[in-house]
Amino acid sequence: MPTAPTLFREAFSFYKARWTLILGITALPAALGILEAISQTTGSTTAIPLLGFIGSFAVILSQIGIIESIAQNGNPEGGAFGALAKGLKFIIPVLIVSAY
Repeated sequence: MPTAPTLFREAFSFYKARWTLILGITALPAALGILEAISQTTGSTTAIPLLGFIGSFAVILSQIGIIESIAQNGNPEGGAFGALAKGLKFIIPVLIVSAY
């Protein structure tokens, strides 16, 4: 069994080699979070709950996308968009499991 430092080095090298993919997968929730923060500072009270809901959905979708890309050794079909699109199939089961 590898030691903890060895596991951290392997994980770091995996993510370092695929940083563009991770950036692509996490761009949607980050953009929605920025929009939500801007709407809170401007006083747009109708957009805040909607952006919060869509942002939460996007965070779950990006988590599934990252798991999907790791399951395919960091090379998902279609890149970041392909990982997110494939993650849409798992969104309902993930929501059901996370509710319990």
